[in-house]
Amino acid sequence: MSASHRALLLTTLSALLASTGLVHAQPAAATPADSPAASAPRGAPQAAANPALDLVVFILREAEVLRTVKSLDGSQRLVNPDGLARRGYQYCMVVYAEDYKGLNAAAGDNALQVLGQAQINNVLAGLAGGKVGAARTSDCLQSQGDQVALVSSPEVIAVQRKALALLKSSVPEFARYTPLQEVRYEQLAQAADEAKARRQQAALAARQRFHLFEEKAAADSRDHLASLTLGYPSDDKLRYCTLEYNGDQGAAVIGYAHRGADFLSANMRARIEDRKAKQEGRNGFAKAFASMDVFYQEQQKNPGQCHVFVDFPKNIKVLMGAIERDQGSRKYELNEVVPAQDMREVWARRAGYPDWASSEFADAIKGNAQQVKALGERGITTKAAFDAALAEMKATRYAESNEVREVLAYLDDKKAAGKGRTALMVKQERERAERAATEQRAAEQRRRQAEYAREFPYTATLSCGMGGRHINIAACFTGKYTKTQLEVRNGTTYQMLQAWELGQAGNETGEGLVIPLRPNFSLKAQNTSESLILALTIKDNATGRVIYEKSAAQFGVVNARN
Repeated sequence: MSASHRALLLTTLSALLASTGLVHAQPAAATPADSPAASAPRGAPQAAANPALDLVVFILREAEVLRTVKSLDGSQRLVNPDGLARRGYQYCMVVYAEDYKGLNAAAGDNALQVLGQAQINNVLAGLAGGKVGAARTSDCLQSQGDQVALVSSPEVIAVQRKALALLKSSVPEFARYTPLQEVRYEQLAQAADEAKARRQQAALAARQRFHLFEEKAAADSRDHLASLTLGYPSDDKLRYCTLEYNGDQGAAVIGYAHRGADFLSANMRARIEDRKAKQEGRNGFAKAFASMDVFYQEQQKNPGQCHVFVDFPKNIKVLMGAIERDQGSRKYELNEVVPAQDMREVWARRAGYPDWASSEFADAIKGNAQQVKALGERGITTKAAFDAALAEMKATRYAESNEVREVLAYLDDKKAAGKGRTALMVKQERERAERAATEQRAAEQRRRQAEYAREFPYTATLSCGMGGRHINIAACFTGKYTKTQLEVRNGTTYQMLQAWELGQAGNETGEGLVIPLRPNFSLKAQNTSESLILALTIKDNATGRVIYEKSAAQFGVVNARN
């Protein structure tokens, strides 16, 4: 190969790849427009076709993650799309960098890398039928004496059509790759124009946001909220912080935090997604501080404790000034400035209310979201309407309480009363019915207890412990050198139980093993424990009187019969 050809091929590596190493400093995952408000323009003019600048996407035949099969319509589909989503892919680009300067002029530095990767992602997403994993860039070509070779074996290589013939003839390893799809230059150019428009829109939005922020900060306004990104999360924890607020101000800052990444920059959102970071702490905040001074001092001691600080504009501006003064640069990102009332609405919906006004109504009547909803279903939606219903309830002597539940009951009984009756009558009838039902249940319970007492007139409690405290019944039946049994005759039933079978005789409680006894019974047990006391107590269920009580140390016996 001639020196000119070798130099030509080596320079086909984008300035963002190969020897400059800038691809590692500016990853392709970065987006040309970094603003929450940025969006692609619609109806942008189509760029002129230029086939020499088209990119041809090749894939490595033996790449397991990109192995394909044909569908019925002849299109290709990945064998293992989940593998691509999980592992991602490695790629490089072979282009004449000078040919694409126009893209950089339109969309900024690194534009070819960013836009090219986006197009490759689209191609692979078509194969996968879904999401594509992370793309990893690599160098493409290297000089080996008079030859040019691939640096590695990336799964994907995007080649400028103009360089394709030279690459095929000069790099034998390229024969391992098969063409997949073309990306036309006009697609790249249009994407660059759209990226430029997004950048312009983002810049305009940023200027407008900062102007609003300055205006609200100067007025010490509490009708807007803002936030500063102070650092990116290094693990799966995203930490928001603020000052100690309550009432409507507290609801507003909590609402801001609940919106989460919606108000953060694209770079911050990408970092959060990469780390799979979740907001830490109650109500979306990891910590609330007593004052700005306390927060700033604590943040200097432990910068990782707060990634996003939420507050009203004046405090945010004070914090920005302190950071610039002490760190010599703007080491922060000013995020969205939003109306505090909108954030209160967010808080209210998260708390179960349809809107903020409903939450204020609940606070005024000392109710909750469910009660406000129930009142609304009964036509009560304001404090004045509630007070009127409350006064009416008291005037009819229905109840003297101010509780929402009483008003709801009154409204329901009033509706059920019908002609010639009152809510109080309905309430009294219900209470009489409830008392009768309660008395009936109590009588039934007494009847069952009497039947049980006739069948089991006595209760034995067998305990094993020390100091009058039961520990474990089995411990008194499993000594170091010997084991004993519990012998029980209960009516016509006889059992001799090993330590692990004691639960068959009764239920072990904190008092011991409780055994219901029939009128005729006998019970015998021997203690094998060196340190625990075995105790037996028998009570008459009808009177509650203890009719038998005995304790035994090691090898002692307790027994009773009737």
